[in-house]
Amino acid sequence: MGCTEEKYICFSKKRRFNKNKNQENEHEIDNIESKKSINEENEENKENKENNENKENKENKENKENTENKENLKQEEKNEIEEKKNNESQNNNNIIEDVKVENEEKEDKEDNEDEDDDVSSYSNLEMARQLEPYLQTKNNPNFNFPEIKKNIYVGKGLRRMKGYISIVPKEELEKRRIAFWGTRIEGDSQVWSFLKELCELPIGEEKNMKAMLEANEITPLQKCINVTYDKAGEVYEIPNYCINEPYSYDLPESHVKKPERKIISFHIRKGAKQIKIKSPNTTLVEKIRSNIASKMQKKEEDIRMFFGGKELKDKNELWKYNIDDDCVVILL
Repeated sequence: MGCTEEKYICFSKKRRFNKNKNQENEHEIDNIESKKSINEENEENKENKENNENKENKENKENKENTENKENLKQEEKNEIEEKKNNESQNNNNIIEDVKVENEEKEDKEDNEDEDDDVSSYSNLEMARQLEPYLQTKNNPNFNFPEIKKNIYVGKGLRRMKGYISIVPKEELEKRRIAFWGTRIEGDSQVWSFLKELCELPIGEEKNMKAMLEANEITPLQKCINVTYDKAGEVYEIPNYCINEPYSYDLPESHVKKPERKIISFHIRKGAKQIKIKSPNTTLVEKIRSNIASKMQKKEEDIRMFFGGKELKDKNELWKYNIDDDCVVILL
């Protein structure tokens, strides 16, 4: 092999080496640029992600603030509606109570006109003045249950007297009556038994009292059998809770004992329309309200019920309002 040929071979090898080197460099450059592009893309994605997160956080914060503002506004509106409803309820209660008192006073006046002739002969003012300093009804504040301040009367005929408020539950009231009648030792025991019979006469038989008293020679001090005297001058006093049922109850929460569950039948009245309801005495008022709304095709919030001058509240059970058989609940 000649020198020229060797030089050519060396030159060719060198060219191939340089070519390969250049290709490697190009690949390396491509790799570097690719990595750079990937890094830039990752940085851009990271920045976009942070921007999206910031935007999302900002939107969440704004939504939360809007929700809180709406809830606060809704609560304020609810409070205003509740306050307005309570004011209307109080006004309606006052109206109902006034109408109730007016009707009862009118009934009392009519009863008086019919009964005055029957009992007028019993009014013994002279005897009353003599006995007044010694009477428990006048001098012992614990002898009777507290009377109603308004001019409201209960009972008819010789059982007619100022309405009173029971400060004990119905069961305790009955025990007190039994205790009173069972502990009478002064006076004539037969007279006490007779007076007990008069106090327990069914409603509607009060007009028979005058003849019954005259037959037994017993005279009311005034126009009621709460104070009477016999032919021997013995005085007999009877507390109001033994003569008539209470006009209403005023019991502390601790005195109110939940009764046994039973089915009661009462009426819901609106104007001339009346609906009969049968339900357990432990039923919540809200269930009765829902039932009435369904029957009358009205919204539940438009149904308001009153009994004894009080509005029935949803979370209370019927027995808490002393609603029993044949009671009438007023619907507004």
